[in-house]
Amino acid sequence: MTHTTTAHSTRDIGATRANLLLWLQSIGYKPSTATFLSEVAVERGSRARNGFAYSGRQWYATVNAKFTATDDGCDVELGWEMSTLGQLGSKPDMAFWKTEIALTQEAASSGRVDLAKYIAAVSQNSRGNMVLIAIFLAGILGPLAPFLATGNPSNLVLGGVTAIVLATVIWLVVRGSRDLSA
Repeated sequence: MTHTTTAHSTRDIGATRANLLLWLQSIGYKPSTATFLSEVAVERGSRARNGFAYSGRQWYATVNAKFTATDDGCDVELGWEMSTLGQLGSKPDMAFWKTEIALTQEAASSGRVDLAKYIAAVSQNSRGNMVLIAIFLAGILGPLAPFLATGNPSNLVLGGVTAIVLATVIWLVVRGSRDLSA
């Protein structure tokens, strides 16, 4: 999943770049490649553990920023790439990414960001996804309970089909829109 946006800063490229890099590092990103003064490239997470992540903050993600000087400061082009491998992409996940994008734009524009707002978004994302995981597991394991209790193979087929149907319905209900614009 990708998203691009722009921000304008009244500060010069050096100050804007330093503040943006400080913000990104404070929320867990690490520089991924050596960049020129007019760019920033950072990453967070690991593709290997992405399948076990229960919060958007744990997804593998990269952020690239390119700075262009203007008469009154600079423009910043921000680009995100989030790996959704093994992820449902729930509504709480998408709300988290929208918050992270908005706060990163704020960091690029003004250099001042409310870290408490970010922490609240991470907590809300984690809580929301834990509830969804519990519902999802109940939807899958519930129909299999008769087989688990009796060991009767006919219960396994019926329970398996029911579990697949319920899992699909739950997935369709909780999956969030992949549109991260405003």
